[in-house]
Amino acid sequence: MLFFIIYHMPLWMPIAITIITVIVWASLMARIYSRNPHKVQTINNVLNIIAFFGILAVTVLNRSDFNDEVVLMPFHSFTEAKIQKEIYRTMIMNIFLFVPLGICMPYSLKSSSLKRVSTTILFALIISIAIEFYQFVFSCGRCETDDVICNTLGAVIGSISYIKYRVSQKKREPR
Repeated sequence: MLFFIIYHMPLWMPIAITIITVIVWASLMARIYSRNPHKVQTINNVLNIIAFFGILAVTVLNRSDFNDEVVLMPFHSFTEAKIQKEIYRTMIMNIFLFVPLGICMPYSLKSSSLKRVSTTILFALIISIAIEFYQFVFSCGRCETDDVICNTLGAVIGSISYIKYRVSQKKREPR
């Protein structure tokens, strides 16, 4: 339902929502961390589960259309979007879908900052490939390399929240 509402917004709105969410989340996590570091991990663990099942609901569970088309050429969507402008919206929504996972997952992991971000991005890449593979095997969606690229980009954008948080934490640390 929420994805349906977002999908029908003007295109600039999901982009603005994503940018604002990344900035606000980093600030909120910094505030919560200063009071209760364990709460940050708990909150993000719960939100990771919600994000993961949200992704599955949109990409796998709600698919009933038969489609066995496979597009393996990277960035082919840009070529198609010149003819069919709605494809830009689909690309933005594929990015938007993985931003929550990118926002929450680094806060849930226990490792160095670089490993947290790289693990998050790798996990998003693997999940996205698995979803596309599932759609291919069961002919329940168009299997596209561009979807994997957009989904992974969404996790990267979401991970910027954690990077911003870590930068602000380092500025606060006494030297």
